[in-house]
Amino acid sequence: MTDTVITPQHLGDDQLDPITLKAQFQQLLEQQKQDFLANVPVAELVYQRTDYMDALLVRLWHHFGFDQSLLHWSRWAAMAGVNYTLCLILIYSYFAKHR
Repeated sequence: MTDTVITPQHLGDDQLDPITLKAQFQQLLEQQKQDFLANVPVAELVYQRTDYMDALLVRLWHHFGFDQSLLHWSRWAAMAGVNYTLCLILIYSYFAKHR
């Protein structure tokens, strides 16, 4: 498995834009492709991607100043099968309206 861990927690506030986040996610996908070809167990790759998306959701939640008491509900909804992309779209929509 690659030693370099890609995480949204290391991004500065000025890097939390859709273009940068998409580029970072593409980097994660490429890393995971290489890890898969190097016979890293699929379960590890799924956990890695899940951890990344959870960290991204938490990072954006804090950045946009949403009610911290609701954060556990958003994580639960994501674990229950709510699409992370939908969560991100909702966060950006809210941010665009309240900026």
